[in-house]
Amino acid sequence: MDLVDGIEPDDAVASPQPRERVRRGRVLEKVLDRVDLTRPDDQARDRQIGHGLQPRLASVTDIPPRPEPGARILFRWRKWDGSPHWEHDCVYLGSDRWGDWVGQPEGWRSQRPGRELIADHPNVTLVPASGDFAFTRNQPPDHTYTYIDLAWDLRWVADGPVGVDMDLDVVHRTDRGIYIDDRDEWEEHRVRYGYPLDIVTRLEDLAVDLERRVTAAQPPFDDATAGAWLERLAALAR
Repeated sequence: MDLVDGIEPDDAVASPQPRERVRRGRVLEKVLDRVDLTRPDDQARDRQIGHGLQPRLASVTDIPPRPEPGARILFRWRKWDGSPHWEHDCVYLGSDRWGDWVGQPEGWRSQRPGRELIADHPNVTLVPASGDFAFTRNQPPDHTYTYIDLAWDLRWVADGPVGVDMDLDVVHRTDRGIYIDDRDEWEEHRVRYGYPLDIVTRLEDLAVDLERRVTAAQPPFDDATAGAWLERLAALAR
């Protein structure tokens, strides 16, 4: 779906400069309502997570083509045993040197079994090719400025990203600062699900490194990088 003229993913720069001209008279929600969001069989379960096969880290050699910027997608998380977790209605924004970016306008939905959230403010999420985290930046005045989900096997399928939520999060809140969250859930689940030791070590090290990079405001965790994608998200909704 092409909602905007002239959007070209830019792999050369960290902070894209949106140049697109929004087609007059086109409203994002009106067009997106015509998109078929019928969910195919969860390809993640084809990997038989929880049935004897270990999830793998995403490989850049088997990533499918991306949707057109402006297309509506579904971002699906699951737990290590294959049980469903958060699902986010999103719009695909494009890519830069850091990876692919998706966004949620204000009022869009996220849900998991037993809980539903409506976005109070626009947000954008980076899905890097490494497949081991997803970085979300919420637009102020949201108190949770940065939220990074550590992940495994985070990859693209036909209708959007899918990945295993690995409990640990790196969070930057305006009222608490920067910290690693959900360590108790991590300790519980690493025993319950039997996380392999090499993955435990890798992700614990990654959480510490991400906390350091967020504290130092290193790209893409600076203001400018995600800020440009928030501007692009706003342009789509005009």
